Amino acid sequence: DEPVLIANAKINTDIDIQSVFELHRARGCAVSMVLLPNPSRIPVREVLVEGERVVGFGEGDLPRGPRPYLFAGVHIVEPEVVRTIPIRFCDTVRDIYPAFIERGRVGADIRPSVAWREFSTPERYLSLHLEAAACGLGPSVACSQGALIDDDARAVRSVVWEGARVERGAVVAFTVAGLHPHD
Repeated sequence: DEPVLIANAKINTDIDIQSVFELHRARGCAVSMVLLPNPSRIPVREVLVEGERVVGFGEGDLPRGPRPYLFAGVHIVEPEVVRTIPIRFCDTVRDIYPAFIERGRVGADIRPSVAWREFSTPERYLSLHLEAAACGLGPSVACSQGALIDDDARAVRSVVWEGARVERGAVVAFTVAGLHPHD
């Protein structure tokens, strides 16, 4: 019976969630999507905005508009939206939001100056870990519980996921090591 905050697990940000809720309440939208300017045109689907509303999405992963925005992976949805989500796999942005966009019910919460990183690729994931290690916020080699690095192996500035094994004599550097989901 209350608005729900959704934050994608693949982001690292300092977005002020309280202010996102406050703006959402003030505008009375069914959905509020936090958007970021994308001047470097990171290859993600562009969010099209008019005023304070989301009016659609660009085609493909190449932003083409004069002032492109990207979805930050933080959104607030009202119960009326949650009730429309089917009990099966769906993408809320692609499958649910268009109907609300057509009715002018999706707000654009543009945040031009927040720290934000998305790490859905192994390269971005490793980069985030290495930056944290460089700042003293984590080890230079992150090893999940259940991962194994043999005594005669060497790992340097890497992430080793659960179930992965760096065997005797092996050297991994600047690597995300893990098992394929089907292994």
